[in-house]
Amino acid sequence: MAPCMHACKQMMAPCAHVNKQTPVQVAGSDELMVKITALVRRLVWLRDERPDEKSLVFSQWPEALQIVERGLQLNGIRCVTLESGRRGRSAVKAFLNDDSCRVFLLSLRQGAAGLTLVRANHVFLLEPSLDPAIEQQAVARVHRIGQERPVRVTRLLVEGSVEEKVMMMLQVGGWSAGCWVQVSWSSAELTDTLLCV
Repeated sequence: MAPCMHACKQMMAPCAHVNKQTPVQVAGSDELMVKITALVRRLVWLRDERPDEKSLVFSQWPEALQIVERGLQLNGIRCVTLESGRRGRSAVKAFLNDDSCRVFLLSLRQGAAGLTLVRANHVFLLEPSLDPAIEQQAVARVHRIGQERPVRVTRLLVEGSVEEKVMMMLQVGGWSAGCWVQVSWSSAELTDTLLCV
């Protein structure tokens, strides 16, 4: 197992500890994919245990963000998505100013540049990108001047999948996003969460 894959135990430890005492229920989990169920479970936990913290969720696939949105709605978590024009501005305003709006769903390419979203301190990447610079731009939405909280970045990977192999190849080639987080931004914590199916 690659070194950053081992770090998933550290990320999931708070959830595992909470789950033993008060299980995190995810409505509709039988309809959702494993990765999205794990994401929604973490967002439900954050809502319940850290109500003042917000999250960004990035994906390269609009369809995946729609499924995440459905899962969040089923679990009573208000979210917004980035659209162009006035709707985009109103979504940003709602996320920044409305405490009940907990999650911002963003396309990795569209939403990774030009926004300042320091109201969030959790970033979830639904899949790895072959271009670490795009991931770095995504994280830079929250990890910038004005951020007052520690930033936690979580990349969700499915064990035994192509994306796990891609991440291992990127690490061997020295292109792992974990390198830039550790070198450039010591206060941003990157964790690869390996999901077993």
